[in-house]
Amino acid sequence: MLDSCFTHNTFAGNQTQGNNMIQVFYKTKKELKEQVGKSLFYKETSFFGEEYKSNGTFNVADGSPQRKWFATVTMKDNVIAKVS
Repeated sequence: MLDSCFTHNTFAGNQTQGNNMIQVFYKTKKELKEQVGKSLFYKETSFFGEEYKSNGTFNVADGSPQRKWFATVTMKDNVIAKVS
């Protein structure tokens, strides 16, 4: 029983980190892609700590309640390097 609880807690922790989204303030994914080479206009929304990485990759979603689009952003030195 203890092993299954540990596995569940480990999975839940990994799932939480991978599924949270930073809210970004761009009308469309295309507009976000046009910002490559610039700073990201965003808001942290996680209860589990900051997700923004000055160097790294993370998931973002538009700021609408309906979540109309999602993207994966790669940052390098606090500048958008890639949007997919």
